[in-house]
Amino acid sequence: MADIRKVFYPESIAVVGVSENLYKWGSFIFTNIIAGGFKGRVFPVAKNKETVYGYRAYNSVNEIEEDIDLVFITTPAVSVMEVLRDCVEKGAKNVVMITSGFSETGEEGKRLEEEMISYSRENGINIVGPNTMGIVNTAVSLYATGSQVRAPRGGISIIAQSGNVGNQIMEWAEQQNIGVGKFVGSGNEGVLGCEDYIEYFGADPDTSVILMYIEGVDDGRRFMDTARIASMVKPVIAPQGRADRDRKQGGGLAHRRHGRFLQNV
Repeated sequence: MADIRKVFYPESIAVVGVSENLYKWGSFIFTNIIAGGFKGRVFPVAKNKETVYGYRAYNSVNEIEEDIDLVFITTPAVSVMEVLRDCVEKGAKNVVMITSGFSETGEEGKRLEEEMISYSRENGINIVGPNTMGIVNTAVSLYATGSQVRAPRGGISIIAQSGNVGNQIMEWAEQQNIGVGKFVGSGNEGVLGCEDYIEYFGADPDTSVILMYIEGVDDGRRFMDTARIASMVKPVIAPQGRADRDRKQGGGLAHRRHGRFLQNV
């Protein structure tokens, strides 16, 4: 099982690409983490800035004096490899890659994603995404998505391949006062896939129910095996979604091949 505890329980976070432009993803993520009441340390990374929102800014991750448990990347796709190299130099092993512009956009994006995946696996980096809505862990008041939705604490942990649908689920939970434990938008699943999150939530004592919104899987056998094991200790709910695009090369084919498995979970 991938060791992703620090993705959900970080003590220190760096957000790369922060600006004071409220319409930028870096601003969304950074301000939501602060406003949500996260008790750990948060460091904005913004080139050529001394401060951002009153916090000291850093030119790169490896300029931060402290160890970093989790890095959010919001900069353009062409800059991602430079940021990942900084993460390796810093020893930061967990990344939430908000950045889009990868395999969902065409051949060049696919090439960039393949390069990113290869480098990350070679260097032992866990990556949520790319092209992810972000993550939430209500147990530590970590609300790190592009939305200001803050569902109350509870035991339902959510995996969503669609950030939009995932956000709607979270918003509904907030409106109905239904407790949520964790949320992860799995995005393009370049390194970590839905199976990794199922495994983790299956063993997570703070999770009592696993709820998934799945549009397609690339390895139907692993998906079923992982979901079956998790369902022995807690409910696993997976309504089948319908992909409106290929999530990656072969994504639509994988959806057609493996969609029948989802009905049996």
